[in-house]
Amino acid sequence: RDAWDARTMPDAGKELIEPPAERAINVKSDAEDVQPERRCRCRRAMAVLCAFGLGAAAGGLAFGLGFGLRSADGAAATPALVVPPGCKITAHAQADLYPGYLHAECAALSNDTIRWKRNCFMPGLNVWAPEGNIFVRLPDPARCPLAESDEWTISGWRKRFVSLAPGAAFTLPTGDTSDVPMYKLLSGTVLNVDTNGVQHDDGTWESFTVTVPNSVKSIKIDRGVEQIMAGSDGAAFVYYVAPRAKLNTVLVEGDMLDTSSVVHEIAGPYVELLQWRMFGSYGCCMQYRGLPWWNLAGFFVQDHTEQRVAYVQYWTLEEGVDTGDYHDHSDTVGNGTFGELHVHMYHGSGVDGMQSMLPATVYTNSKPRPPAVPAGGPYVVNGSSTGWINWQGANESVQLGIAIPPGHVHGPLWLLHFDGR
Repeated sequence: RDAWDARTMPDAGKELIEPPAERAINVKSDAEDVQPERRCRCRRAMAVLCAFGLGAAAGGLAFGLGFGLRSADGAAATPALVVPPGCKITAHAQADLYPGYLHAECAALSNDTIRWKRNCFMPGLNVWAPEGNIFVRLPDPARCPLAESDEWTISGWRKRFVSLAPGAAFTLPTGDTSDVPMYKLLSGTVLNVDTNGVQHDDGTWESFTVTVPNSVKSIKIDRGVEQIMAGSDGAAFVYYVAPRAKLNTVLVEGDMLDTSSVVHEIAGPYVELLQWRMFGSYGCCMQYRGLPWWNLAGFFVQDHTEQRVAYVQYWTLEEGVDTGDYHDHSDTVGNGTFGELHVHMYHGSGVDGMQSMLPATVYTNSKPRPPAVPAGGPYVVNGSSTGWINWQGANESVQLGIAIPPGHVHGPLWLLHFDGR
């Protein structure tokens, strides 16, 4: 799945509110952080791939991004598209752009967790992977109406990043009919790609970075669609192609240990930085040591001013693994991740997805946590793997399971206060 971190700001003058992109270092953000009142967690499933992080903002396999929303102004006419030479979305090793720490005193701190909390790294990076990321930089849309990146393959899905100036269009490549084209919008809006959004008086459909809360939508592109056109704010998105046979693949226990598995089909620029790691092997997260739960980080997407547009990473875990209690990301510093959106890539049980709490509800069958179960800490499953436990049965709110089929993304699972915070 792809996961997107999200932030937003109140704007009473617009019918829809889009969280703006996270600001990179030295770029001040005028947006307020949204503090989620309700939280979400990955549901237990075998081999779910996740992705998260829309900054301007994925068990199974997934990734994440950060993003923002805006009101629709209607369709724009397609301009005569002239793309100057050199218009390309570039990729860079993090160490080449931002070597070292942000502050000299960070070198004396004991570990990356403390450094992360002291804002020693680029705002918006994860505590578990604050270094070794791939930075994807979008060109100025005023100069480059259309730009594309090189292509990566992540667990069998081919992907490239695309940016569009307002009204510009990306013509879908002609491919094998067995391929399934898909897209995930990172910022801005697109016109007449699907009917999940707002329909204007002239019949134009405008789609946004998020869908209806506590629901899912397909990211697959219908074969009748020939182009992706940006709305009046432009657009940045990830364009995916997945062979249909692979999209129908069911991941099973042991796939992570099988180097011939689709999970390990990884290629593209700086591929040496794209490595699956057990989540419990990260210095921040040793409490999960031994759990069959893996992470692949990550792509940090910036615009031409170094403003953060999105962070993308991938997840997979085996059936029966609980990734922890409901949580948010309000403890992150600066422009850290606020929330997550997940795109599901492969399934393991058919009911993989997310679980959400419904606000202002009471679950009458809620049970207190048994004394033998710690409130949070190491535990042993069947005498083997060390993991982490949070007693879900003690939750006082009604819980909603949201199954996410492959090639679908869920909507927001967080709650905003009435004052816009």
